Amino acid sequence: LPIAYSDLQPSGICKIGPYRFVRHPFYFAYTLTWLAGSVMSQQIWYLIPTIIMLVIYWKLATSEEASLLKGPHGVEYDDYRHTTWKLFPRFF
Repeated sequence: LPIAYSDLQPSGICKIGPYRFVRHPFYFAYTLTWLAGSVMSQQIWYLIPTIIMLVIYWKLATSEEASLLKGPHGVEYDDYRHTTWKLFPRFF
């Protein structure tokens, strides 16, 4: 897949490694980082930035997916969307 925030279309759809479980593993990792800070601080109000960032990642992922669906691999990506979750792993 191309770098985030770019208009480039991928040469194919990656479905191996972490992409088997989640369509946006980098956003998932970033979310875990924010969540770890909240958990380690044991401060409930630290969840606010985590939630804000999660919403931002969700919107970015949605925008990127809309572009992918319109591209040359749109049908393949649509099939892939039905087998994986957007930001959190789907193990079953």
